[in-house]
Amino acid sequence: TLFTHAARSAFASEFIALCHQSDSSHSRAEATIVDDDSIFKHWFADEVQGEYFAKFFSGQVQRTVYGFCVNLAGMVIKNTFYPLVFSLVKRSEQSKDILQANLIEIKTYLDSLIEQANKKKDSQIQLPHLYLSVDSGLSGPDIINWCEGNGITFIGVADKTHVFKT
Repeated sequence: TLFTHAARSAFASEFIALCHQSDSSHSRAEATIVDDDSIFKHWFADEVQGEYFAKFFSGQVQRTVYGFCVNLAGMVIKNTFYPLVFSLVKRSEQSKDILQANLIEIKTYLDSLIEQANKKKDSQIQLPHLYLSVDSGLSGPDIINWCEGNGITFIGVADKTHVFKT
């Protein structure tokens, strides 16, 4: 979409500039992937529910509400958020599955930016150290394991029902 193209264009130049800097600059920039979903609550429960307008659990009010669920994923670099993936969530979809798909899409996009930059320049750049920040509703062993396998540091709040083994 036009929104995605414009957001990714602004992000790409900042990201490649960061990749050309030293490791200490990478850590100060705190390149962090952020993913969260939000419920746009509607009070007209008599409306016909469909794929997108449905009953969703809202962490904000700690109960199910009627509305639309949207998911936004992107990256923060030097305190600036760059949206990279925006989607409406279907009633049948799980937030953790969307997060997993977003992570794969973002990681593939970042790898392609590095590859394109390395074709243009004599010097080779690498992906800086990345972090992932999610709330307790999206954290869990599958996401943590995916992050570990992809060299990404997981930052999240464990739900009281999660048991982590070291």
